[in-house]
Amino acid sequence: MRLLILILFLLMTLQACSFSGSPPPEEHFYRLPDLQVEKTQQLFDTIYLKTVIAEGIYNERAILYVKDDSPLELRRYHYHHWLSSPAKLIQQQFKTYLEVTGIGRQIVDRRMQTQSIEIGLQIRNFERLTGAGNRVRVALDVDVYLADQLIPAVSKTYQLESPAGSGMHDTAAAFGQVLSVLFSQISRDLSDLKKH
Repeated sequence: MRLLILILFLLMTLQACSFSGSPPPEEHFYRLPDLQVEKTQQLFDTIYLKTVIAEGIYNERAILYVKDDSPLELRRYHYHHWLSSPAKLIQQQFKTYLEVTGIGRQIVDRRMQTQSIEIGLQIRNFERLTGAGNRVRVALDVDVYLADQLIPAVSKTYQLESPAGSGMHDTAAAFGQVLSVLFSQISRDLSDLKKH
């Protein structure tokens, strides 16, 4: 009998707790802004854009942040997420950038015998920095191979930090702006590569 009373008491307590609390915080999902780019001259016929690589926590959709006072600790927001994983977002953004600028006649997602170049990207950093001033940090390792070459013609880390504003919407916009700058830097290196 005591056991039955104890079980009933626990059930009533759990039920009371579930009705008395406030609703859980609303989840927010963010996408990157549309790119603002201009058309340029075509540099290559066919560009093979490999799948963007992301390791560990960068494969998840949660927006990540680092506090200034603990720079070695990467944390995630519980109610703020990307619409897709950062790797997929960057893949789509860079593909769109290459298409809109016209750097390549066609952008493909698989290796082809007639491709002009192959581009591979890996996420090194993609996080919000908090503390004295909010900002975003993006770093991408990029390898570019010319057709039939085993050694990359370009192997470089492109990185940039930029102010992010106070809200998460401003943060998503800042990530988009940083990616636009990094993509522009990559395209300049591709243009230099074509000249040689």
